[in-house]
Amino acid sequence: MKKQFSLDGGHSWQDFDQLRIYCEIEHFPGEDEEGGGDLCFNFTQEGLIIDLWEDDERLGSVNPGTSSETYDEIVERLIESNG
Repeated sequence: MKKQFSLDGGHSWQDFDQLRIYCEIEHFPGEDEEGGGDLCFNFTQEGLIIDLWEDDERLGSVNPGTSSETYDEIVERLIESNG
C-alpha cells in the first residue's frame, strides 16, 4: 500500500513507511478536573493505532485507551456506515 502525507493542504505529497502524529489535549471533554494529555496517531504498514495518554501528577503519563484498526477494517467500516 502506498502511503503519503502532505503538509501544504495536498499540493505536494511525501512517501512514508511509518508516521506518528501528536496532538496535545489541554482538557478532556466531559471532565470537570483540570488536566489533559496527548492523543497520538501512529500510521504503520498494517493500519492505524491511536493512543490516549493522560497526564497524572502522581503516576506520570497513563494510557487510559488504545484503538487499532487495519486499513482494510477502516475501509470496510466506512463503506458500511455510508451504505
